[in-house]
Amino acid sequence: MGACCGTSKKPKSDSTQMKKTNVEDNATEEKKEVQKEKENIIESPPKEEQFIVNYEEKLEFVQLKSRDIISALAAEGMEGLLSKPQLKRAFMTLELTDEALTSPDASFYKILSKVKNEKKLYEVRKLSLLGILIGKGATKGKVSSLFKLYDPENSESLDAAKVELMFNEIADLCANILPIIAIGEGDEYCTKEEIEGYIELLNKGKEKALQKVKAVLMDGDSISESDFVTKVSDSELPLKSLLSSSGARAFIWQFSKSN
Repeated sequence: MGACCGTSKKPKSDSTQMKKTNVEDNATEEKKEVQKEKENIIESPPKEEQFIVNYEEKLEFVQLKSRDIISALAAEGMEGLLSKPQLKRAFMTLELTDEALTSPDASFYKILSKVKNEKKLYEVRKLSLLGILIGKGATKGKVSSLFKLYDPENSESLDAAKVELMFNEIADLCANILPIIAIGEGDEYCTKEEIEGYIELLNKGKEKALQKVKAVLMDGDSISESDFVTKVSDSELPLKSLLSSSGARAFIWQFSKSN
């Protein structure tokens, strides 16, 4: 009987050990998944961000489709530039009032003053980029439009220099130009000094953020349009956030904290 009982307990012990091993393996996998999620999560940015977003939402381009903005600007532009009358015609096509072109107190007027060149002509690419960042549109459509802005030769590829230019112009619009509409509007909740401090912090993170962008996009000397669309559209990768102004600031902000 004793031998019989001893024999019957052995399989039970093996089964218990296997269950214990499986539980430990599952726990390890769960920890890995949690860690992976933590690495992919972009933390909530500070209060200054929501303050800026509140003013961005009042800008004329917000209610428009980015592709319509790009089309209207391209139709009026010449050699990548727009005069004030040409920009006014583009606004008419988009059914926008010309207050943004004439009223110094208008938020969009302040933005436009920052996208002029030395000849006081407006840059089509930067205004189109603004349309992508704050306008409406499906992810892949925006990504394709973004690529084409920096591939005017239709080469269907971007080299490292163009990728860097793209990121720097996104960062400049999101971290320096768009936040100016909130400066001077500070209140007890969010002061002018706090907004300026946030802008300064964002600028500190730009270089590390650029290196991350290059690391994700550039496997070689250039990236094709199809690979660009795939990588920027992929929710598992961090670059999808660059398709909106608030997302771009959140992306850059993560790197500013480690400086």
